[in-house]
Amino acid sequence: MGIDYAWEHPSPAAIRSAGYTFVCRYLSRTAAKNLTRSEADSLIAAGLDIVCNWEATSNAALNGYSQGVTDAQQASTQADQCGMPAGRPIYFSVDFDASSSQQPAINSYFDGVASVLGLGRTGGYGGYNVIQRLFGAGKIVWGWQTYAWSSGHWDSRAQLRQVQNGITVGGAECDANQAMAADFGQWGSLTENLGTAYNRWLVRADDGHVQAYARNTNNTMSNVDPCGNGWSPMGGNIGGNPAAVLDSVGHVQLYVRASDNSLQHVDPSGAGWSSMGGNVAGDPCAVLDPAGGVQVYVRGADSSLQHVDPSGAGWSSMGGAITGNPTAVVDSAGHTQIYVRSGNTLWHVDPSGGGWSSMGGDIAGDPCALLDPAGNIQIYVRGRDNSLQHVDVAGKGWASMGGWVAGNPIAVLDPAGHIQIYIRAGNVLWHVDPSGGGWSSMGGTIAGDPVALLDSVGSVQVYARGTDSSLQRELPNASWSSLGGSIAN
Repeated sequence: MGIDYAWEHPSPAAIRSAGYTFVCRYLSRTAAKNLTRSEADSLIAAGLDIVCNWEATSNAALNGYSQGVTDAQQASTQADQCGMPAGRPIYFSVDFDASSSQQPAINSYFDGVASVLGLGRTGGYGGYNVIQRLFGAGKIVWGWQTYAWSSGHWDSRAQLRQVQNGITVGGAECDANQAMAADFGQWGSLTENLGTAYNRWLVRADDGHVQAYARNTNNTMSNVDPCGNGWSPMGGNIGGNPAAVLDSVGHVQLYVRASDNSLQHVDPSGAGWSSMGGNVAGDPCAVLDPAGGVQVYVRGADSSLQHVDPSGAGWSSMGGAITGNPTAVVDSAGHTQIYVRSGNTLWHVDPSGGGWSSMGGDIAGDPCALLDPAGNIQIYVRGRDNSLQHVDVAGKGWASMGGWVAGNPIAVLDPAGHIQIYIRAGNVLWHVDPSGGGWSSMGGTIAGDPVALLDSVGSVQVYARGTDSSLQRELPNASWSSLGGSIAN
């Protein structure tokens, strides 16, 4: 359950204490109504998610395509300024009981919105008939339906429902909303960081379920649904670990090196396997760019950094002589940044034209990068002395976090916006809390690098290959459990 509000603003603490977990906030041409960066930061710090909706006037959609373009441009700028991650949708209001004769103009308005944001980020708010017609015409991917003008009918495709007006929360007048899907366009405390891409064979799918994609010891791939649906063979003849990413419409896309050193793409929704060519020697990383396109980076057989755009732009060499697997992250300005080891030094690559620059260090593993709540990129990597090393890209330099580690770390943001790090030392999983909690053993008997993410209820789930080659899972405040299988990740 969540709330939306415009003019009266309850405190984040009051929202949480009332039992709500998200807020829908407005973007418009009226500053007093709008979400701000400071408000967004306060909401996220309180563990609340945010959904963005544009509404300047209730019937602006009747002005058609050009109005949609203008509104989407302004909405996108405001959302970026508030810290909304790239790729998240924005809803646009049709806040009146529109007739079927008015629908062509409304459809044209949403075509204008999609021309700016992309269809995968385009959402609509309105009553039953408007939402039904927009979904039916393929004009929106996201729906927020209000009970008003709906006569008790609900469109099952709408991810959000506004179920009551005029409630009071923390002394402020608000409306009550219900999420009908695990992903309803929210960002903040439960938004998965899409930039931590190295060896990221774990993903939260659009239905909210965690999905793992394992490389089996016989070099085929399997999908594992930890919610109880078990293992599903996916075939293939692969030579490395897959990278999984959600595309702009929430579908899982997989990229993996084949045994012939080509890069293979797998669409688990049914399109199957396809070769993307290339001559690669490492594990790819895949990231969603601000325009909603998937970008893939991988070490080539000639040790250069290779880039491929799956939409059809093909392969290009980015040069360099790299030693490990790259990681990519989208920064607070919406630009992709790449970090990779060359020799024992960490290098930064700016694909937008900034080129290569050395970040120094004395490292022996592949970096993990993520964006912290303040918008700064934080990097964690194993040093040559087997300590865990940290570097703040904002300029604070290198710092040793101690330890005696054996693999590559993974870092995630918890529901409170704090960074949590997981790394193997020997055959034991260790947790590191950089905010001051230090190191703590999580036990287990693991032989592979961990992967971790937030599930749809805000708990960090950690997965790793066990010493018996089974897939092992550790849940918060729970013991380890084996999910079976015989994996090589």
